Amino acid sequence: MFSEKGFGNVSPLTWVGTYPVYLATAIAAVQAVAMVLTSLIMAVSPQGDVLPSLAFTWQAAAQQGHLWQFVTYVFVNPPSFWMVIQLIMLVMFGSEVEKFLGRQQFLWLYIALVLAGPLLYCVLGLLGKNPVLMGSSAVHFGVFLAFVMLYPRAEIFFGFQARWVAAVLLGIYTLQGLAGRDLTGVGLLWWTGLAALIYLRWEGAVGALMPMPERPTPKPVRRTPAKKPRKDPDVHESIDPILEKISKHGMSSLTKEEKARLERARAVLIQKEKPDA
Repeated sequence: MFSEKGFGNVSPLTWVGTYPVYLATAIAAVQAVAMVLTSLIMAVSPQGDVLPSLAFTWQAAAQQGHLWQFVTYVFVNPPSFWMVIQLIMLVMFGSEVEKFLGRQQFLWLYIALVLAGPLLYCVLGLLGKNPVLMGSSAVHFGVFLAFVMLYPRAEIFFGFQARWVAAVLLGIYTLQGLAGRDLTGVGLLWWTGLAALIYLRWEGAVGALMPMPERPTPKPVRRTPAKKPRKDPDVHESIDPILEKISKHGMSSLTKEEKARLERARAVLIQKEKPDA
């Protein structure tokens, strides 16, 4: 709906009935399955000896060679209602970004956002810190920010424009991180948004900043004033000069036009005096 003017408009991967399935929808489905598997692993292995091997840490990935953690961390998603909301947002906004950029470019955007977090944590590891990175929240929020960068004036939630929704969410998450002294989480949030901006600029998309199709303004309807019913001139007033002329000079003084007017007036008066049928 938003990306009719996009330069990478693509067809869906497939259709489920009448519902189009784009790559963003398929990724959301995979993430939903990963959330279920994460829940089962947490139930079967309460000690948590499996999930740490999938989450990303600088020490394990870079120093011990667990390179799969650069990707697997994004599939470690404990079940939560907010995770479901994120997947819905990924389907809604990710599909629009995909239709704008094209399927291949959207895939590269998603990969760039997935790798952005581990790269930041590698820098932190070089500074002597070793935080744990798991979950896809930052990646999905980066996709939403990419949508906002493409369609900043799109009305998405209760008529609010996307740019103001993004500003509020960024502000809330930043304040939450500062209140909880989670500076790493705040840095990851802003770093992911920066990664989305860099990729879109590299693709030449942010420079386009596609405007949302504006709602057509209804043209003012010119109302033609109703014509007032034309009143017939009073019969008596129309023949008064003729009658006065007859009283002074007689019937013979009338011209042919005056006689015809007098005859028409007489016919009208006779018609009005007839009773209605």
